[in-house]
Amino acid sequence: MNIIKVHTTPSTNAFVKELMATNKLLSDSIVWAEHQTKGKGQMGNVWQTESGKNLTFSVLVNDLGIQLKDNFVLNMAISILIKEFLLGLNLKQIHIKWPNDILADKHKICGILIENICQQQQIKKTVIGIGINVNQQNFKNLPQASSLSLKTNQVFDLEKLLHTFVETFENRFYTLLQQPKKVLQQAYETHLFKKDKVATFQLQEEQLKTGIIKGVDHSGHLKVIFEDESVAQTFDLKEIKLLY
Repeated sequence: MNIIKVHTTPSTNAFVKELMATNKLLSDSIVWAEHQTKGKGQMGNVWQTESGKNLTFSVLVNDLGIQLKDNFVLNMAISILIKEFLLGLNLKQIHIKWPNDILADKHKICGILIENICQQQQIKKTVIGIGINVNQQNFKNLPQASSLSLKTNQVFDLEKLLHTFVETFENRFYTLLQQPKKVLQQAYETHLFKKDKVATFQLQEEQLKTGIIKGVDHSGHLKVIFEDESVAQTFDLKEIKLLY
């Protein structure tokens, strides 16, 4: 896989899409930025990162042909892949916080932003933005954030770490996509943070409720059974927030 390294860019996802628009990026590639100044997360959240301390990169994948209605398959596959990658670095207690934050011991160390290019109800290409906290030591006003270095007491070579990720991606991504959707969903749910445990959720209009995560539906919506209820409700990303 081709790796393009840049010093600074507002967003690696945006950089990839700019190259695609001018036909300068046709094959599967990775754009890696030493410093990303305006990285985005889910729902437009800003991904804060220290220059030269972390991995911020985007993966362009072509020729997918995934049905648009099955778009959550990509989310599950990349979340599982990154979990496996981190376990290979001897991190413990890795979980997927719905829909695709990666936690170690309840602390966020990786975020994912997937942007698909669709045609005729099919996902033809995808740009997968990935931010991994690697050597950063301080996370001001972010008590739930951590890094590989803080968790392992090691300092990582970013370039070597990226090449290790590329090996994992090339070995596992398409294998995961080829699995039956039900099998992939079961693997995803097995590692879902707080699944089958009592937790507090914030709903729209600031309402707080106690419930239990039961998994996801076929579209990737979160399934939650609330206290004193017997049937699970489903929620999209903007409709519910897990408090922990």
